[in-house]
This record gives sequence, structure tokens and C-alpha cells, in this order.
Amino acid sequence: MFNKVFKLYIFKDADRANLSLRVNDNLVIEYRLRIAELQHILNNWESGVELTTDSNTWLVEYKLYGPRPEKKHMPYVRVSVNHNECKFHYRLTYDDMMELNRDFYYQMNNKMFWE
Repeated sequence: MFNKVFKLYIFKDADRANLSLRVNDNLVIEYRLRIAELQHILNNWESGVELTTDSNTWLVEYKLYGPRPEKKHMPYVRVSVNHNECKFHYRLTYDDMMELNRDFYYQMNNKMFWE
């Protein structure tokens, strides 16, 4: 069972990062990025980053307040992925992003069993 918020597989030889985001027990969406694209997101998400890849446009930003009209203090990371006319919005925690960052650098600096 996929019980984490995300799964990440780095394929260094193919210059690919497969990032799967869990929506619920029955739906997981996988995105494929170049390694440098994911690294750019991971290096800039706290201040906000917008990135266009081969097939998607990403907006990733750390927000301190929830949506209007309430705008309650509730920090989260907004991940929006636009593909053609369909846009997916994910809400992650700061800790989720830190874990993704750790996974990325661990995989980049170690040989993984799928390599």
C-alpha cells in the first residue's frame, strides 16, 4: 500500500525523476521530470517557483495562510501542476517537502537497487 505522501525514483543514467503524489488510497499521480527540473523546484519552493517542463507547468510555493476569505494561519506548501486544460492542486506540509528533499539528495548520492 502506498501510505506516504510521495514516492520518488531517480534514474540518473536517464536524467529522469519520477515523482508520485498520493491523492488517496485509490489514486496516485506520477509526474516525470528531468533531474535538474526537480532540483530547481527543491531549491526554490520556499520563496516560490514556477517551472515549465516538457508537458507540465509547475507552481510550488510555501504559504503561511489558507485561502480566502478566512485566510487563517495554516502553513502549507502549494503544489499546482497544469497539464493541458487540467490543473491539479496538492497541499503538502513543510515536513513533506523536507523529506522529499532528503530523498532526492540521498538518491543522487547513492546507488539505488533499481539502477
